[in-house]
Amino acid sequence: MDTAEVQKHLERIAEELEFDGDEWNEPATDEEIAEAEETLGVTFPETYKKILRLHNGSEYREFMSLEEAIEVAEELEELAEENSDGLNETVNLSEDKPGVLKNGAYRRGWVPLFDFGTGAFDCVDCDPGPNGAAGQIVRYDPDGVEGIEFTSLEEWLEEFDGS
Repeated sequence: MDTAEVQKHLERIAEELEFDGDEWNEPATDEEIAEAEETLGVTFPETYKKILRLHNGSEYREFMSLEEAIEVAEELEELAEENSDGLNETVNLSEDKPGVLKNGAYRRGWVPLFDFGTGAFDCVDCDPGPNGAAGQIVRYDPDGVEGIEFTSLEEWLEEFDGS
């Protein structure tokens, strides 16, 4: 998906969310993106980088900035470790699709992208299982992770904006 297509999807999503034009944050720089990848220990899919180069999140956090994504990822990882009782080694949220996700109630390679405001997040999977794809979207909900929501970030953008 090229940058112009990503921009069109983001514009339609902003309309759906009733964003004013100034609700998007300024673009992330390549240096900020590289620093976030290093902090999280992942490589972002190219479409996610294109989104960040257009808008580094939104003012009201629906779309998470890199700073917010890192903060939430660290909180979720800590919460998963505290409450796992060994589940992080055995739980696999893609039992119906073996190998799509690596084991874990939350994995550090899941980078929060969209905040539903309920404790649930859509996350970009930057560390998929052997049968998964980088960029697939994992719906994380503290009341029970739902697993793979979309097989790609491109599919998520298309579905989210209603196209």
